[in-house]
Amino acid sequence: DCLIHTKFENGVVLVDFESIRKKPDKTREGINEWISFKEFINKCPSEQLEYYERSITCFSNLCLGRNNMCREVLAPLFPYQLCIAVVEIEDSSKLLYEIRGAFLRLIQTLYELNN
Repeated sequence: DCLIHTKFENGVVLVDFESIRKKPDKTREGINEWISFKEFINKCPSEQLEYYERSITCFSNLCLGRNNMCREVLAPLFPYQLCIAVVEIEDSSKLLYEIRGAFLRLIQTLYELNN
């Protein structure tokens, strides 16, 4: 699985820490350890954060041209509320700015806000 799992729950953006470990713990297979998005930004090496940002950018590019098949797959993974919550996170990290920008592009292409 190449997706870094993200969800929005009780007003907080959470990331599955097991999905970002360099060496996943096989004894914890199927067990998710959710951490806050800010913890994710602080704990992860910059390479993983760049991977996450580029993944979101790739997903937004897949939605260009009103690609409804991609939208049907991605909308449940990245609900509008989740995307907005990531954009609203306040932090001065340069990588967070890039991730927020990627989510803004995803909102624009996935939810077609230009219409």
